[in-house]
Amino acid sequence: MAQLSLKDRTLNLKTTAVACLIIFIVYRLSTTKADPDLWGYLAFGRLFWGPGGFPYQDVFAYVPTLSPWVYHEWLTGVVFYPLYLTLGAAGLQVFKYAMGLATEGVIYLTARRRGAELFPTGLTLGFTIAAISTGYSPVRAQVFTYFFFALYLYLLESARLSGRWGRLWLLAPIQVIWCNLHGGFLAWG
Repeated sequence: MAQLSLKDRTLNLKTTAVACLIIFIVYRLSTTKADPDLWGYLAFGRLFWGPGGFPYQDVFAYVPTLSPWVYHEWLTGVVFYPLYLTLGAAGLQVFKYAMGLATEGVIYLTARRRGAELFPTGLTLGFTIAAISTGYSPVRAQVFTYFFFALYLYLLESARLSGRWGRLWLLAPIQVIWCNLHGGFLAWG
């Protein structure tokens, strides 16, 4: 039987480590708890996509509210409702996994862009997902904040390291979208 070269063994070890990390990330994202906010997002989304268009009045409150209704996470309902309508609860779960993996992917790219080695970057990703996975337990709007915060850091670091500041204009439309998806946009401000 032929011996594997050191290069092949290293590649096998890296591949195994990456696969284990992805499995760990998906495992940490797999817990799900019921959350009343999800039903609020879906109810708003139903109103938005319904015949009445954008709901300016709070039809869910038991007490009188101010007019017009200011619902700070309205865009989450606009995203979640059609997803739920077409793919059901499984679709929302897949979306949660996709956002978690995308967030970890952007963190990975940022670390590697800064010159971090593969193994410490993998450890950092393991610690990161362990810290933020409780925010992914219910399907909630904060999945957008985790992603956009990581994306902001990536764009800023890319501009700083390359000296090309032209792409930073992307931060403005990202901020407009983010502030309508989740109140965590203030974490950046």
